[in-house]
Amino acid sequence: MTLRFVENGFFLPEAKSNVEWLDQNTLFVGTDFGPGSTTEAGYPRIVKRWTRGTPLSSAITVYEGRPGSVSAYGVLIRFEGGFIDLIEESLTFWRTKRFRLIGEREMNLLPLPETSIIAGGFRGRLVVGLQQAWGDFPAG
Repeated sequence: MTLRFVENGFFLPEAKSNVEWLDQNTLFVGTDFGPGSTTEAGYPRIVKRWTRGTPLSSAITVYEGRPGSVSAYGVLIRFEGGFIDLIEESLTFWRTKRFRLIGEREMNLLPLPETSIIAGGFRGRLVVGLQQAWGDFPAG
């Protein structure tokens, strides 16, 4: 085995960016895509799906957060037997709105408290930590 960079790899110009691998040829990417693409805090507010070998300009927009939020990003929760695609919008540093991505662009808002923490996945379900009570479930 030789160690070398992958041909046709991904390259982003310098910016506050975030990436998440979806598979070996696809990323969720958030970066400075140009005017209006970042939050007032300077972080990405647009999440796109980018395929290896294509220019960043051809990446498909999946989600657009609000300019007043902290940031928006894509997350892939892996578990034995599968994965869950999430889009998260950090409304503040302590509150996050989460969506489950279904297919290419359809999303369902998850009815989780905005202060909850996604700890992982297990058997197709999210493992969630609660910072505040949620229905009959106590915090912690």
